[in-house]
Amino acid sequence: QIQNAVIPYGVTVINESAFEGCESLQTLIMPDTVTSIGKGAFMWCESLEEIHLSNSIDTIPDSAFWGCHSLKSIIIPNSVDTIEPCAFWECDFLENINLPENLIYIGPCAFYECHSLRDVKIPTNLIQICENTFNKCWSLTDIDIPPKIRLIDRQCFNECSSLKSVDISFGVSIIGDEAFYNCRALKKISIPESVEYIGN
Repeated sequence: QIQNAVIPYGVTVINESAFEGCESLQTLIMPDTVTSIGKGAFMWCESLEEIHLSNSIDTIPDSAFWGCHSLKSIIIPNSVDTIEPCAFWECDFLENINLPENLIYIGPCAFYECHSLRDVKIPTNLIQICENTFNKCWSLTDIDIPPKIRLIDRQCFNECSSLKSVDISFGVSIIGDEAFYNCRALKKISIPESVEYIGN
């Protein structure tokens, strides 16, 4: 059973589901020759604690790390501009993640049920926060929404039960249904005059 994996220099593609279900895998290092990672490549690697991503990838694919329960932190390279849907769903011990400033898209449910996620800085180039992106991130305490964001989609911060403060910059025009539903600890939220619609 593989516990540590080093992808050889020269490999350019890690295919869909390549390491899916490798329950004993703890660490993985990939070289900067890797330019593409397939859907679900590391899905259900339940023991994965540490991964060094290539500095040449531009996308964290759909369901890439779904169910990696032991993953506590990950550094997203500055080359990444897209995090696809469900990329980190159920990484329930993930505490910290850096989101690079080049990031322009985070897909729906990207961090769904990341119960331990405490620190998130929303990149300034992001233009929307998709539905369910941070749903059930129980440990989040505060969020600053930068001015390029136009849409905070439905259930985006649903059941973020530790969320105390939300600072929404001028520029947001739509806050979707149940965006902050059941945020029981919320004490402060700033809603700018640019907001035209607030959902149920």
